[in-house]
Amino acid sequence: MFGGLSLLSSSAIFLYSWIKYDQATNFMMTIKPQIITVDNNNISNLKDGDLIYVNDKAVTPTLKDKLLQIELKNCPGYIREPEMYQYVWHDNLWKYFTPTYWIFGEPKTWYNYCHLSLSEFKLFENRNPSFPFLKEKRFADEIQVGTFKVLNNELAKFLKLEEKVFLNEDDIKNVPLSSAKDETSDLEKKRKDNDWQQYSLENRLKLNRLGRLYIQLDKSTIDVGDLRVSYYSTGMDTSNATVIGRKNGNRIETYTKDNDSFFYVKFGNHSVNEAIEDASSEAWSTFVKWNIWSGILFSVGAGTLTYEYLSNKH
Repeated sequence: MFGGLSLLSSSAIFLYSWIKYDQATNFMMTIKPQIITVDNNNISNLKDGDLIYVNDKAVTPTLKDKLLQIELKNCPGYIREPEMYQYVWHDNLWKYFTPTYWIFGEPKTWYNYCHLSLSEFKLFENRNPSFPFLKEKRFADEIQVGTFKVLNNELAKFLKLEEKVFLNEDDIKNVPLSSAKDETSDLEKKRKDNDWQQYSLENRLKLNRLGRLYIQLDKSTIDVGDLRVSYYSTGMDTSNATVIGRKNGNRIETYTKDNDSFFYVKFGNHSVNEAIEDASSEAWSTFVKWNIWSGILFSVGAGTLTYEYLSNKH
């Protein structure tokens, strides 16, 4: 029964994902001849609803992380990802029977989530403090490409923020520094409370060679509760951008027809063919991701049915 359901589910996922992939690629091939390249000669003849291609100078704003007061110039969007130096193991007796504990000491490493936070279940002591601030993803309200605007809604859906931002000393000069008295004897309590805005951060902000910000309670060493903060953005020259979408006044929006949609925004100079190829690759990646699950279900189903067959035979 279970094996049969697994095979049925696997087939359904494969069929559904193939239909969606085929539908997406056919839609892109259908709309490709309809794309109008915008230039100075035809811009006045364009109508709302036209599917247009714009490759022009881009104007992007400066975005400020309101919490850390870090400004990112020419930034269409960013991800702020904090990581905390944390204990790897729970505080139980098992660690004392592990050879690595006696050779290397208790392991600690960086996590971008609160590791070992199980105190609410009363199973183990929660050894790691909670994050003082969380991951944030933010996009500009709009960017200007030529005479057209791309609004926040399209940026948030289609713009990829995958490249690390290299911070410098000027970028972190406005990080708020508390005037609280810095008592080194109280460091352990500070680590436990982890209320970083209640103690002085002066001389505790550091940048590594990769432009990543470190916030250390004890400036002489890294210990549990210390933070490192990374920023991610497009990682590209934002002076030019390529956009394909539906014209709506001076805005470019998602083009939709018969329940299918298309929109493309990427910094740099890209042709229509490149945009279609990128979108096709994205559709193929989605198809592959779905079929990883299809393959897992197929393997489970086939294995279960084989086991049941051999068990009944004997």
